[in-house]
Amino acid sequence: MNQYDTQKSPVSGQTNKKKKWIIMISVFFSVLLIGGGCIAGFLIYQAKEQEKIYNQEVDQALANTTFYDGIFVEGVDLGGKTKEEAKRLLQDKERELREEIDIKVTAQGQQFVLTQDDFTYSYNTDEILEQAYQLCRTGEREERYAQIQQLKENPKEFSLKSQAVIKDETLTAFIEKIDEKSSTPAQDAKVVSFNPLSAEKFTYAEGNKGTVVDTDALMSKLKELLSSDKKVGSFEVPVQEVEPQVTVEQLKRRTVKLSSYTTTSTNTADGNSNMRLALAAANGTVLQPNDVFSFNRTTGDTTTPVNGYKKAGALVNGSSELQYGGGICQVSTTIYGAAMRADMDITERYNHAKPSSYVPIGQDATVDYPNLDFKFRNSSSYPIYIAAWMDGVVLHVEFYGYQPEEWDTIEVTSRSTGTIPQPEDVYTVDSSLAPGEKKKKRSGNSGIKAAGERIYYKNGVKVKVDPIHKSTYRAIATEYLVGPQG
Repeated sequence: MNQYDTQKSPVSGQTNKKKKWIIMISVFFSVLLIGGGCIAGFLIYQAKEQEKIYNQEVDQALANTTFYDGIFVEGVDLGGKTKEEAKRLLQDKERELREEIDIKVTAQGQQFVLTQDDFTYSYNTDEILEQAYQLCRTGEREERYAQIQQLKENPKEFSLKSQAVIKDETLTAFIEKIDEKSSTPAQDAKVVSFNPLSAEKFTYAEGNKGTVVDTDALMSKLKELLSSDKKVGSFEVPVQEVEPQVTVEQLKRRTVKLSSYTTTSTNTADGNSNMRLALAAANGTVLQPNDVFSFNRTTGDTTTPVNGYKKAGALVNGSSELQYGGGICQVSTTIYGAAMRADMDITERYNHAKPSSYVPIGQDATVDYPNLDFKFRNSSSYPIYIAAWMDGVVLHVEFYGYQPEEWDTIEVTSRSTGTIPQPEDVYTVDSSLAPGEKKKKRSGNSGIKAAGERIYYKNGVKVKVDPIHKSTYRAIATEYLVGPQG
């Protein structure tokens, strides 16, 4: 064996070592190359994910339908609020923004104050909210997102404006309150007492001056202050003196006898006594404008002796019977006659079952407490005074008041306008009568219809004609009592 067979050549060992280093270096660079590629891929992936997240954030921010963070109106943070929520949040702020109004008015020693609470206000809240809502909602995508982010660092503040709504109705109501509390109406001369049975029937008293607020001047002053920048001030109301419109002399001239009416009684002493009581109840009556006279209310219950009324003849179903208060229908009829001639508004009136003997047909007015009443209304603009009394057997009623310009006398006329056939006779069996005996209980009569007019005259010339209530006097059958058949 050759010696060279058992030993490696030095040159050959060096070569092997070199190869190993080459391999190791190649592996190292291969690994390095592979690792670098992985890192680069990871970085690219991470960048894409970050871009995706960013885009999502931008999309979410731009799609927001509430106010962006950093938006304030009058110090109220609207971030994340809807328009409706923002509007509610600003309601209290609106009230705080009302401009001060403090106007003090003195009238007759009393003070009246006009403040902002007396007015309504208008605000530009809707306009400002719309401006605030539109912030960061125009422009390019990236530009808008940058503005949204910037708002968080530099918030945007908006201010509201308010303005009082000055309406004439508000000022008029304020002035009316001052006028009501401060004005003193002038007192016209007046009738102090009415003494219907005296020679001097009226006593009078002079009136007094009044005061009234100068409402035009007050309105002008209020508008002047409310149109100024500072709606604050005080002043005294101008007040004017007012003279009475009616003096005693004028009142005397216009308080005259408007009408008088009389009827004559043919009743019994007790019937006349009842008439006197009813006339005395009406005597001295004073009716203010639109007051209604009620005969039954004036006399009270006439169907009882408690009030002094006696039994006298009265028509009941067409027959004369003795009843308490009998005869008072002549009083109501006499008052009716005077009332018609004084131009009173007759509101309730009934005719008798039969025409009355003491007045023309169609001019009677029956009463039956408490069922049938006689009523009229004072349709004039002045008081009406009634005098009523009985002189012997003559009933007198007079009306006093203001004489209108349109007429000076009223005439009442009436007449029959038709008849109603009398019903067939009525027979009633009366066991107290003998068989075949016949006795008249009540005489019948035909019915009558009547109508009439009020004729108004001025200086003897007819100026107006008005119809009066129509009357229907009912037809009544003759009644007989007969004995039972044998």
